[in-house]
Amino acid sequence: MVAAIKPRVWTVFVAYALVLVVIVGVAIVLAVVGFALWLQNADVPSSGDPQALAAVAVAVTQQPWLLQASSAATAVALAATALLAARLSPTPLVERLRIGPARGGWQRFTLIGLTPIAAIASGAAVSSALQILFGKSAVLEALTREMRSTGAMLALTFVNIAVLTPIGEELFFRGYAQTRLVARFGRVAGILIATALFALMHFDPMHVAGAFAIGSVLAWTTERAGSVRPAVVAHAVNNGLFVFASQAEDSSVSWGAAGVLAIVAVLAIASIGYFTRAAA
Repeated sequence: MVAAIKPRVWTVFVAYALVLVVIVGVAIVLAVVGFALWLQNADVPSSGDPQALAAVAVAVTQQPWLLQASSAATAVALAATALLAARLSPTPLVERLRIGPARGGWQRFTLIGLTPIAAIASGAAVSSALQILFGKSAVLEALTREMRSTGAMLALTFVNIAVLTPIGEELFFRGYAQTRLVARFGRVAGILIATALFALMHFDPMHVAGAFAIGSVLAWTTERAGSVRPAVVAHAVNNGLFVFASQAEDSSVSWGAAGVLAIVAVLAIASIGYFTRAAA
């Protein structure tokens, strides 16, 4: 019997690197353009006082439009890369990105209902524990402040963070990267590598840890479902709650709350495993 030829995976890492280059490049361009536009209206001495220029740079990075444009560009870059790579594959796009319905009958509704609970509780438990141990993340605090908005800007933030971002990230990481990595290395290694790539794109160490916890659940349920749809729904719910939670004042965390969240996560994950055991 001829052994099955395992698929190439270097393309996944090349695509990942290209996406990072695009994201960083877009962020730099937006920051430079914003800096130039701000200088036209800011009261900066003609001598180019370094402190004044530094103040302008900080002001630009705190503008809501920069977050909106950067997040939208990231989502588009991830989705476009996944779709292009899938088009170049001999495997049909729906199968290659696993964007079809989840396998099983009523089990798919279990996946869609329980995956958000498992993912949100897992990420919140890890983030809460890290916040207790090491304090609040400066990056996450800044992100939370930048998300605080009202009216049309809040609606735009919600669309960007809770709709575009989940679609782009799930198509790339769970649909494109994980599918290929699992086919090459098996479920455990494929899930771990794809989740690590997903987490590392969040840059900040505490954000990376929380993203890894959430991503692990999304990756596992994608394998159970044979589809990215439950992961997209869970990711959207998680990000949507984050957007609305950002509008409120920061709340304290405790080991008790972290423990409850961990128990909820374990119960939700166990329930998913039980109810989908026949379909997996």
